[in-house]
Parts: sequence; structure tokens; C-alpha cells
Amino acid sequence: MANVPRIGTVLFDLDGTLIDSRPGIVRCANAALAEHGMPPLRAEQVASFIGPPLRDSFRTLDPDEAILESLVSTYRSYYGAGGVFEFELYDGVASLLEQLAESPISVGLATSKSRTFAELILQRVELDGYFDTIAGAFDDGTRAQKSDVMLRALSGLGSPLPDSVAMVGDRIFDLNGARETGTHFLIAGWGFCEDGEFDHDEDAVFLDHPRDVARWITRRASLNDIS
Repeated sequence: MANVPRIGTVLFDLDGTLIDSRPGIVRCANAALAEHGMPPLRAEQVASFIGPPLRDSFRTLDPDEAILESLVSTYRSYYGAGGVFEFELYDGVASLLEQLAESPISVGLATSKSRTFAELILQRVELDGYFDTIAGAFDDGTRAQKSDVMLRALSGLGSPLPDSVAMVGDRIFDLNGARETGTHFLIAGWGFCEDGEFDHDEDAVFLDHPRDVARWITRRASLNDIS
């Protein structure tokens, strides 16, 4: 049997993967929409709003392009004033990160959220120390595409070989980033992914719980022990 490269690096998305950030995002988005005379997010719009770069999220609501930047700026104002801390850490995330910290695996964060907000969130739940690098969008919202963020994270980790890297995320944007960077992709099935979102990609691995990340890495490593 051909040697299977072991996983030496794991990258995590943030929203919908490590934290349930829906409350803060929805409240701040609705506040920004209200200030611009637009209706609030409908329940069926929430999942598609969370995940893409912020400008792309607002574009899904078809605003006048002239107010797009104001929408983004208003949202960030509300989010920075408190919305950033309206989240819940998913069950099992802390123990997973503790387990990875006891292994030789490098851990990075790759999020389309601004790096500043991402750092504040991880510091709030005292998990920032588990990450060897944190990559996110710039504070002005640029450089937010997932492949771009992932490449910055991987550069911060010494540019490991793509086949030794697993990206864990809950949205199609995370999958696209993994495919563009040549890394493995693990679907965080506990997050915001929608039914059928990954049906077109047979290589993506669906996981039910954060603990399954470590189990997948262990099973992959064990393939080298099968003769």
C-alpha cells in the first residue's frame, strides 16, 4: 500500500466551526439593515449570510451598490461594540484543541472574519494560546477570500505540503479554499452548512462532532500501519 502522508497541520474556520456566532452576527446585520431602510434577515437567509466575506454577505441581500460600504461599516461598528462577544463555543472544541496541543500537529485559524475580531473571540474563551497562527481578513475587509486567508495561515506555519494539511470548515467557501490550496477538507457538520451544500464533492469528509477531527487524523495515520 502506498504511503499516506500524515496530517501535520490543521486549519480551522471560526464561525460555524469553533463558535456559534449566529446571535451577534444576526443582531448586528439587522441593525445595519434597519439604519439603511432595508428589511431584517429572514430565517432562510441567515445561513447564506454567515460564512462569506462580509461584503459578499450583504450583496446576497441585493442592496443598492451605493450603500454597500455604509452597510459594512455600520455592521462593523455594531459588531465591535458588543456583537463580537455574542457567541457560544461549540461543545467539544476546547477538548479537541487541548488534544491537538498534546500532539506534534500545528494548528492555525483561517477565517474570513477580520483577524482583529477573531483574536478578540479566541482571547475571550481563552483558546488563543492553542493556535500557532491566526489568519483573517484585514481590518478594512480586504483579503478575505478563504484561499487567500488559508495561504497566509499556511505561510505562518512554514508552508507545509498541502497533502499534510486538513482544513475544517462548515461552508462551501471553506471547501473551495481547501480545493484551491490542495488541502484535505473536513466538513464541520455541527455548523451552518445547508442540506446538499457539499453533495457535489465526494472527497469532502463529513464529521458530526469536533471530536471526530482527531479520530479522522488517527485513522488516516493508521493506514500506514496496514500492510
